[in-house]
Amino acid sequence: MIRNLLRIAIPALGVVVADPVMSLVDTACVGQVSSIELAAMGPNSSVFGMIFMMFGFLGTATTNIMAQNDMFTKGLSTEASEARARRGSRAQSDALFLAIFFGVLCTLILSFMGPTVLQWAGATDETLGPALAYLRIRAVACPAVLLLFVLEGSFIGQQDAMSPLKFILLATLINLLGDAVLVLGFKQGIIGAAIATAAAQFIAAGTLFWDLYRQGIQGHKVKIKWHGIPKLRDLAAFQAVARAMVSRNVLIMTKYVVMTRVVTTLGVVELAAHQVGLSLFWLMCTFLEPLSLAAQTMVARAADASPDVVLRIIRIIMLVTSFLSVILGGLTAVMFTSLPFLFTRDATVMMHITGLWAPALAALSIYGAMMLGDTISVAANEMEHIPRLNFVGMTIACGYLLYAEVRNN
Repeated sequence: MIRNLLRIAIPALGVVVADPVMSLVDTACVGQVSSIELAAMGPNSSVFGMIFMMFGFLGTATTNIMAQNDMFTKGLSTEASEARARRGSRAQSDALFLAIFFGVLCTLILSFMGPTVLQWAGATDETLGPALAYLRIRAVACPAVLLLFVLEGSFIGQQDAMSPLKFILLATLINLLGDAVLVLGFKQGIIGAAIATAAAQFIAAGTLFWDLYRQGIQGHKVKIKWHGIPKLRDLAAFQAVARAMVSRNVLIMTKYVVMTRVVTTLGVVELAAHQVGLSLFWLMCTFLEPLSLAAQTMVARAADASPDVVLRIIRIIMLVTSFLSVILGGLTAVMFTSLPFLFTRDATVMMHITGLWAPALAALSIYGAMMLGDTISVAANEMEHIPRLNFVGMTIACGYLLYAEVRNN
């Protein structure tokens, strides 16, 4: 069972870590050019983090539905296998439509309301210009990112995390080369970083869609087929996950937005350090996400098995998650205390980054426990408690942040 867990989790690591790595590369390259532009990425991280977490339910729901409708499960009759293939194909079509629809909507909103959105996220007069330039370029790639959520979810739900991995790695390499050439070579700064990331996301979405389509034609995956604009009754499974996950993710990102706004009042140096610290923290968090995807797939596929089998899967996942959290905690401390020079040349910014290691370590430990609980709840379709718990957490965190802002002023 551990072998099955790792078979999904290890390739999925490269899939889920790609976007944080792209953001981290952007941060590192821009930080070598300008502290003001590095600070300008802080509000953007909040904005795009909010959007992508809000629509992350598309990938979660797709993974869950495809795992529950695995047409290659042993012992299925021909009729049952065909019925699962039809349900999976319909769900896949609906998810792709939703990704494109919401992605285009996000692009339009950010394009026309960029200054307002950034100011709401904490951009100052000093950082608004470069922040807006970055936002408008990255916004164009919103449909590609949401498509990636669905495509990755479809592959992983069908027990295949290796196929998307190779295309995601290619896109990450393109982003790295783009940053090196545009940001460091041609000195395009934050604009070059936005172009490199957006281009990499479009390439990843396009190549991944082509591969899923190809494997569907060959009979290895559920075929990509247009089933028309989905009706409300067709979206019941997405709505159930969306109610829990959207509210959860919006509440989580609200805490990050409030945090960024509070840090903005402290000054450019503190905001720049916050951007680096938040990028490192999110990178560490993503190393736990593959376990979440593997757990969700395995628990969903075992829904018809005995409770003892499901309980055994959960126990194994808890053990592996705890072990990995300890390792990641050590890496977090090392990165914050020893590697700030990779992200900025400003000695004051580096000093502030070093001082963030303890709260980052504590937050990572809490995140691992919360992620595991949410994953099991989603896979078991028991999600009613998720928004309530996250609302309590948001209230406490925001209350403390606002208190800290008043005290500092």
